[in-house]
Amino acid sequence: MRSFIVIFLGLLVSQSLSCDWPWNKKDLPTVKEVNLDKLDGIWYEIARLPHFWENNCYCIFSVYTVHEDSKSFKMTEGCLLGGPDGRLLKTSHEAVATDEHRAKYKIGEHWPFKTELDVIDLGDDYEYHVIATPDRCHLWIL
Repeated sequence: MRSFIVIFLGLLVSQSLSCDWPWNKKDLPTVKEVNLDKLDGIWYEIARLPHFWENNCYCIFSVYTVHEDSKSFKMTEGCLLGGPDGRLLKTSHEAVATDEHRAKYKIGEHWPFKTELDVIDLGDDYEYHVIATPDRCHLWIL
């Protein structure tokens, strides 16, 4: 019984520190300004927080195709399933800036659901960028 209580309390504490709890949803600091034209093109994943849906993905990439309004873009994401010689999987979403600095976006994944992404770091010459969800559950370095 004692080990059950210890395991239960350990799980409770780890859940309370996780990203899904409402009291952890503070605003992430974002970059001051994003020039979408400089992000236009293909980006390769350098690192990420682990996600179960990317467990068997290799050579992960994102392609940003900026629209004329410079406030939105098409995001095509893909990977090779199972290894470098695997089958190509890809999906596309529309992303729209939700702030005037173009550092926060809503990504329309599957209607009616939308994911929020924040640009939290950016190389001086746009050689890399870091995006995360506001709840701190997901993070990518591209």
